Amino acid sequence: MNVKNQIEKSNHEISEGLKLKAVNRLRNLINVCPDNMEVREALAEVYYKSGFYDAAGLYWILTETDDNTIKDCVTVYEKSVNYSPIQILRDIKYRGDKSGLPDYAIQKLNTLEAEALKRSRLRESLNFKSNKQISNPPLFKDKLVTLMLSSIVVTMGIVFFVGLATSVSWLWGVLF
Repeated sequence: MNVKNQIEKSNHEISEGLKLKAVNRLRNLINVCPDNMEVREALAEVYYKSGFYDAAGLYWILTETDDNTIKDCVTVYEKSVNYSPIQILRDIKYRGDKSGLPDYAIQKLNTLEAEALKRSRLRESLNFKSNKQISNPPLFKDKLVTLMLSSIVVTMGIVFFVGLATSVSWLWGVLF
């Protein structure tokens, strides 16, 4: 598949007003050629021109640049996902071989992966501690069963004492 040809087709579609078709073409091209930074930059440019700065930042995040526009878009994107490396990696969906990427992109992906691993381990340890310290509150069904059983026991106790009192009263009347 000729990447340049596909990018030219997407540019032609954009000029005809078919931006959604161009975006789909470029996304599919990223899935086929994940290490081609030119495709990512073309898709980011489409999103930027359409006013979707966060989406542009997603596709520009692996690009090393001094351009403030690109940096601002990346910042908007990172802010939109609360700077979560786990979410950024989910959104990037990089499935290729990193060796085909520029050094900056490799370094960025490695940094995101390390931070995501660190946060997931921290989350696991916090969940483990909180699960030990705090037991789950009882469900409504459990509360209902407990209430019914205690009601039956109390009712049986009342019936027993009323029956005992009635028996004693009857015996008292017969004997005296």
